[in-house]
Amino acid sequence: MLLLSLSMLLSGVPAQAADARELGWEDLVPAGSAFDDPFAALDENQLYNLSIVARYRQRLAGEQTVAASFRAEADRAKAELEQAGTDFTFT
Repeated sequence: MLLLSLSMLLSGVPAQAADARELGWEDLVPAGSAFDDPFAALDENQLYNLSIVARYRQRLAGEQTVAASFRAEADRAKAELEQAGTDFTFT
């Protein structure tokens, strides 16, 4: 009985394997799905400055020690973002 059950179970495996196919990115995301990319309008320098501000805030939130040189770099990055009119407020 056990042998019969096992042979019936294993006989379905090749059928499942024949139905398998390789997936690509186009299979995972619908073609028409658009999203609002908040970073699309930023240039390379603005993205860099934004990353500095985010890293600085993350360190402060984690109560990590922040070096004076990094604090100065974050202040400079914030000033450049503000001067360019870039909204970098986020939670």
